[in-house]
Amino acid sequence: CIRDRVLRMIHKKILIAGFLEQTRNYCAAFSLLGADTSVLCGTNRELSLLLADGRLPDPADFDGLVLPGGESTVQGKLLKDLGLFSSLKERIEEGMPVLATCAGLILLAERLESDSTVWLGTLPVTVRRNAYGRQLGSFHAYGSFGEMDNVPMTFIRAPFITEVRKGCNVLATCKG
Repeated sequence: CIRDRVLRMIHKKILIAGFLEQTRNYCAAFSLLGADTSVLCGTNRELSLLLADGRLPDPADFDGLVLPGGESTVQGKLLKDLGLFSSLKERIEEGMPVLATCAGLILLAERLESDSTVWLGTLPVTVRRNAYGRQLGSFHAYGSFGEMDNVPMTFIRAPFITEVRKGCNVLATCKG
């Protein structure tokens, strides 16, 4: 059950690696659930100072990971530049739970349509970037999500999963 999966994250340490200021909203939401969160965001200079001071979070210290929206190319490069990429990939392959939205989905995908780039490649899906078009093509819909009905869904220049391979369990679909 979805609710049980979320409840298992309570009292866990969650790393939110989004690099954008709005990433702090995820921190607030997980904190309300009782999770201990750390946010990895800031300017390149701020992140460089964290790296130089040895104050970057160690993925081994966390029970879960959030990869929110943003610009996947920038996020992937920053994870590599900060020396976190390999250890995060290893933790995900070991089974660390990940909540990924938009750019996070692109980072996790094994394959991107019309793009040979593969970032973490830990989710057996193929993704089409910006599949719902320009910002003006954004829309809201309602649908089922696992065992829950009438769940609001928002699509803002979102990527679209075009192929799901063995190892994935589809919880929701929407035809926009």
